Amino acid sequence: MKQELIFLGPPACGKGTQTEKLAKYLNLPHIDTGSLLRAEIKKTNPRG
Repeated sequence: MKQELIFLGPPACGKGTQTEKLAKYLNLPHIDTGSLLRAEIKKTNPRG
């Protein structure tokens, strides 16, 4: 069964902190949009 959890909230409310801990506990990958966007910017391509 595929498991997806989405956390929504204002900036700096602890989403990242809690999701990293929960991902480790449940053995799930932790993906956040901020990291994805920063990775694209570093690639210096048109999408970034």
